[in-house]
Amino acid sequence: MRRIYREKYDDAVEDENFSIELVLFINTNKSEEYRDEISLHLKKIEELEDFELSIFYKNEVEQQIKNFENGQRYVREGRVDIYKDHGFIKNGENGLLVNISALSVRKLYDKYRDEGLFEQNFRYFVRNKKIDDQINSSLKKKRDKFWFLNNGIIIGCKDFHLDGDNIKLEDFSIINGCQTTTILGSYKGSNEDLDFPISCKIVKPDHGGEDYLVVYQKVC
Repeated sequence: MRRIYREKYDDAVEDENFSIELVLFINTNKSEEYRDEISLHLKKIEELEDFELSIFYKNEVEQQIKNFENGQRYVREGRVDIYKDHGFIKNGENGLLVNISALSVRKLYDKYRDEGLFEQNFRYFVRNKKIDDQINSSLKKKRDKFWFLNNGIIIGCKDFHLDGDNIKLEDFSIINGCQTTTILGSYKGSNEDLDFPISCKIVKPDHGGEDYLVVYQKVC
């Protein structure tokens, strides 16, 4: 392990996005409060202060294995709330640019993070302490400026329906904005229940069928 660590460290240390992540797998299921206690304890250890920390429980590992084996490629259906009074830009029937509710994005993360929400995001979430800290700082102190500071997210789907103050999504996945969604969904701190707009592009292909997922790759 020491040899492998040294080899990987030497290869990556000059990368400007370089970070080291310590992943702890626990063969039991505990509460979120217990996860927070472990995380706080590890952060107090001086030797680990340069490491990113992630903790996964037994049920989360089993769910990831199940998703991999079943090949779940997207979320079957869901919805996001929008800021209707902000207006929107529509590109025919295949694209929509709109401001969506940050709290509704959090709900998507809570419900579907292990059920295909990021399956079409080829990079998934790569931790970067500098960027992560900036997003967390914005969530804590600058929610009113988040729209200007963040690039927003892109959702690819089989179909979408604008319905008043929300958008219903069919067979969808977040294909860009995994980092923003993950940090927003897991954020616990001041103002966590204060809503704000996030720019969102929603795209779908000209037709359905299994090959419609190709649109995700084109967008990425």
